[in-house]
Amino acid sequence: MERSSTKSARLVVIWACLAGGAATMFLWGAWGAEESPAPPKGNSWPDHLKIPADLEDSKADLLRDAIDQFRRAEEANSAGKEMEAAAAVLASVKPKAAVPLTNYYLGLAYAHLRELAKARKELEEAVQLLPEFHEAFAKLGEVCKRLGDGKSALAHFEKALALAADYPPALDGQILHLLEARRIPEARKLLEHAHELEATEFRAALLEELDDYEHGASWAATHVAETEHFTVRTGVSAEIAAKVGDAAERCLRLLRRIFPDAAVEGAKCDIYVYTSSKEYVIAGGAMRGGGHYSPVFDRVKIANTDLFERLVPSLKGAVAAFVFHRHFGEGHPPWLLLGVQRFMEPAFLELIDDKDLWVQPVRGAPASIVQAIRNANFIDFETLMKMNQRDLDTDPVLSSSESWSIVFFCQQGGHAKYKKALEGYYGALKKGKSVDAAHQASFGKLDAARFVNDWKKYLADELPKLTAAGK
Repeated sequence: MERSSTKSARLVVIWACLAGGAATMFLWGAWGAEESPAPPKGNSWPDHLKIPADLEDSKADLLRDAIDQFRRAEEANSAGKEMEAAAAVLASVKPKAAVPLTNYYLGLAYAHLRELAKARKELEEAVQLLPEFHEAFAKLGEVCKRLGDGKSALAHFEKALALAADYPPALDGQILHLLEARRIPEARKLLEHAHELEATEFRAALLEELDDYEHGASWAATHVAETEHFTVRTGVSAEIAAKVGDAAERCLRLLRRIFPDAAVEGAKCDIYVYTSSKEYVIAGGAMRGGGHYSPVFDRVKIANTDLFERLVPSLKGAVAAFVFHRHFGEGHPPWLLLGVQRFMEPAFLELIDDKDLWVQPVRGAPASIVQAIRNANFIDFETLMKMNQRDLDTDPVLSSSESWSIVFFCQQGGHAKYKKALEGYYGALKKGKSVDAAHQASFGKLDAARFVNDWKKYLADELPKLTAAGK
């Protein structure tokens, strides 16, 4: 079986950085992004995805306009005001056009907005009204998975596949569920079948990760180091194993300095340090990547480098992704992980235990966001906080710089209320609140205009001083 060697695969939450020098983000969107179904070949939609023929003309027109508005918001990669407006229109149409299609598109809109409980309710109504609606069952499985209800997710994926054999979103969802449940033989059989049907980058990357999970690296000797939260394995040396374990614990302590709620419970996370970048790529890592966290296998993978200091930025990002996945599953807002990873990049691990821990501005980010402010094209904060990974990827430099700047300003800007808001946001998410509810419970209580003005002033006046001082 041939497999794609492309390393742009859309694995669930992956962080990688260049093996030497400055760090770079490679964050791929989760499987099952909220896209609505593409038109089938020949542009012939199945009946259940068409406006019902027996719907009154006036109601049909309202529903058609609402779906069109949703599609425009989706095409614009909007998880902010445009999608909120589309959801509001669909919700207003629902009492007038009480058909499964209305529930389905409203569920998609809520999924875009990360209002997962609302999305689940609408999709459940859609499949109750139309038990043959396999697209809705597959989307419902994805939403349940993101809510942490694996049992229901699997049942919905199976139902979707029973209605439409080999339907790709349901097939990929079932594969991920089996992998995460460590039902490896079943997962491999289904994954190889899916890959033969369509050799997607996502499936090829999963196969490489699975091969590495089952067979591991062919090291002459495996050196192991155990710490409180990590088990490090490597073919490099016992010294590297111990140093990586110590650095990983320090990364965790650094994250706790940002978010006091970032304690980690449960089983230890495995860290595999590969002897070279080539070996790391064979094990499923990204080309030119330095490391990543694989949530499917709950494993951090790092490529060894000639200098230990060059390994550490990859480790910081991967540890942050590990903690976020433990706390939030797939329900965390991508901007926050992105901002925290960039915030942690230049931190000095040897100073973690000092009271006066300071973090340098990340290279390049201040200039990027200051320029965006001057040009008045920065992203509205509330919109940024609701964006999915696909949204962020439309302008990765701006979204990365702005995400970093918010975390940096709240942590280092000297405003206790903003630091408290960021901590409260994280804490609300950890308690299971939706992204919107977490925002309202924290940043939503602030004077939004004052927050933006203080952020701009800090970036313009104070940040250059820190950058010039190297601090």
